[in-house]
Amino acid sequence: NSQSEIDTHIVDVTQKDEVAKLVKETENKFGHVDILVNSAGLMLSSAITDGDVEAWENMIDVNVKGTLYGINAVLPIFLNQSTGHIINIASISGFEVTKTNAVYSATKIAIHTITQALEKELARTGVKVTSVSPGMVETPMTEGNDFGGRKKLDTRDIAEAVVYALTQPSHVNVNEVTVRTV
Repeated sequence: NSQSEIDTHIVDVTQKDEVAKLVKETENKFGHVDILVNSAGLMLSSAITDGDVEAWENMIDVNVKGTLYGINAVLPIFLNQSTGHIINIASISGFEVTKTNAVYSATKIAIHTITQALEKELARTGVKVTSVSPGMVETPMTEGNDFGGRKKLDTRDIAEAVVYALTQPSHVNVNEVTVRTV
């Protein structure tokens, strides 16, 4: 079938019931779920000395809990069908911490760690998991920040990395992809 159908929904990833409902509705509509891309992210003030506890909580809720809620919603389906691919969008900020991004970086290294552990848990189940760690990407989240004059990545660059991981042979799992500008 060369026809592709796209269905869009607005979901608050901090609400596990909304995430579970989306996955169930997707399975009901299309008959199966094959891929989950956990890409919701929030980058707020995150220097610890700023003391912006609400910003920290929001980042943890979206970046970490939102990712876990997505994984939790698809895992029973993927394990039952012995196939599926979870893509978790992390960040190079998880590897390169600055004095202004402590909590954001912590949420992104958490995604990397969750992905590493999940890959081991899912070994020999047919379910794959990949962590994609982009550098600076041109998105509304990075507007107004020139990142020291460095060129930002295009969202297509990250999409191509995701497609690369998804299109590997069934016996190959790409665990980690880091995407940066040159």
